[in-house]
Amino acid sequence: MATKPSVGQLIAIVLCVSLSTWMVMGYQKKSPGDVNSNPISSTTKAFQVAVFNSRAQPIQKTIRVDGTTKANRQLTLKSEISGKVIELGAQKGDILSASEIILKIDPVDLPSKLESAQTHLKQRQIEYQSAHALYENSYLTKALMAQADSALKSAQSKLDDLEQRLQQTVIRAPFGGTLEELHIELGSIISKGETIGTLLDYHPLLVTGHLPESEIGHISLGSRATAQLSNGKSWHGRISYIASSSDPFTKTFNFELKIISSEYDSLSGLSATIKIPQPIILAHYISPALLQINRDGKLGLKVVNADKRVEFKPIKLVKSTEQGMWVSGLEITSQIISRGQGYVVEGERVDTQLIQAIEIDRSPLVEDFSIGYIKEHP
Repeated sequence: MATKPSVGQLIAIVLCVSLSTWMVMGYQKKSPGDVNSNPISSTTKAFQVAVFNSRAQPIQKTIRVDGTTKANRQLTLKSEISGKVIELGAQKGDILSASEIILKIDPVDLPSKLESAQTHLKQRQIEYQSAHALYENSYLTKALMAQADSALKSAQSKLDDLEQRLQQTVIRAPFGGTLEELHIELGSIISKGETIGTLLDYHPLLVTGHLPESEIGHISLGSRATAQLSNGKSWHGRISYIASSSDPFTKTFNFELKIISSEYDSLSGLSATIKIPQPIILAHYISPALLQINRDGKLGLKVVNADKRVEFKPIKLVKSTEQGMWVSGLEITSQIISRGQGYVVEGERVDTQLIQAIEIDRSPLVEDFSIGYIKEHP
């Protein structure tokens, strides 16, 4: 005889059926949209960087190099004849004109020898003319005619030698300049080849300097430049010489600036700063703290483009000031990242916060030219 289920068993069966029905009904009623009902968002917010708008301005780089003044020409004067100094026509430091007498040496018997040689030459000329007339009429042989011609030439050569020696007793300035040194006194006995003094030509004055390999390609013959002295004076000129080979020890190239100003000091050895302006270019003014180095080792800046993405722009230093620096390599108008550039990478999309750019150094950006010369700014 079958036994009836107890009350407890009936309750357990009912609970199991009810639970199963609830679970099935609940799963069927859940809509497909409930799968994405998670309150946590799946999108990531873009990183925010601070930027400032920068517009390129025309600027001119100036090469600066230390230089020294020197004479255009320097000549060591030497005697071409021995003798006693009988007259001094100039003193140390005098400014001489070309051919001006510096000193005279005693000619001794040269004038009388010269007079005798002139008489002898006239005699030989008469003999030659007579011989030539006889030769033309066939009264004189060719050999005797040649002998007369040789005697005439010998007399002329002796006269020329004496005239030259007499001229050498008077020492003149070969060109206009300053008699920098004079080692001879009145009454001195000098020998042939002995140094008399030094003559310097300061017209025009030269300023010489040395440029490194990195800068020598930025100058050319005829380039305008200025030489500024420590006393504030400035002389204008043009590059007149550039060495074709570098110094083997310093690896620098020598160059010379020819002063074309109307007034300057005729002094050699003065220290000067040579300033050579370069072509005008467009550049941006930034703080050095914004500079970055990319994986390739290039120096540059991070900017934000029109698509709000980060770009790395290699730059070149144009000019530096006390507050910042001028660089080239960017677009004319650029949005430069000033804060947060270390946390973003090239190509990353960012949000931007616009801030004020750094104040531009108001010193002259471009040298002013007038009538071919460079005007100095105070």
